[in-house]
Amino acid sequence: MILERVQNLLQALDDQGQADHDDEWPDLVGEQMQSLEAAYKQLIDPQRTPIDYSELSTQAAYVFRYVLARAEFTYEILKRARAAAESPLFSRSQLWVTSIGGGPGSELLGLLKYLSEEPSEPDIREIVYTIIDKENNWEHVVDHLLQQITDIKIDFFFFPFDVSVAGRPENTSLHREDLVIMSFFVSEVCALPERDVVRSNVEGLLETMPAGSLLLYNDSKAKSFIDFIKVG
Repeated sequence: MILERVQNLLQALDDQGQADHDDEWPDLVGEQMQSLEAAYKQLIDPQRTPIDYSELSTQAAYVFRYVLARAEFTYEILKRARAAAESPLFSRSQLWVTSIGGGPGSELLGLLKYLSEEPSEPDIREIVYTIIDKENNWEHVVDHLLQQITDIKIDFFFFPFDVSVAGRPENTSLHREDLVIMSFFVSEVCALPERDVVRSNVEGLLETMPAGSLLLYNDSKAKSFIDFIKVG
């Protein structure tokens, strides 16, 4: 389920990249894969340059290298949470979900796999899915992904929000969410020079979650990351 959708997404991005860049496209994607791998090794360096995900080649490289694994992580964590709770995680036919730093929508794929394989969960007929992310160019990637999802209604919203900039937009809230996901997001922002602003914005967002809602947090095990998210 996840693999096929990622393959189809990659094909759509590859078709677009070939049309835009011709024979240069494979080399561009290869260069961006190397760049991403190098950048992820520097996340705890406060002097690093934040990763720029705006280019199509970077997005294609990210989808190729990371989306499948991060979708599967989401699926596995939801399965473990269900086993630990010894009861269904959700109770309504409409599900409100937000991914903070959700980029290309990896977590949605994991959630859909979980819902399709967990018989105790209610028959979810609609997901109101929101991504909060600095890079609004991810939106077209998610649109490609959503074109493949026909078995459940997805109402999709994208809110551009840079958590390193002071002041959370008033319309950015989690007050209706059943599930909030932060997957490999804190690791990209916790060592920035603006870490205090980042912490304030993240905590402000999480404080708007309703009682009984779930937070799925998945990230590096580095102590600095864990300490950061435990604050408050």
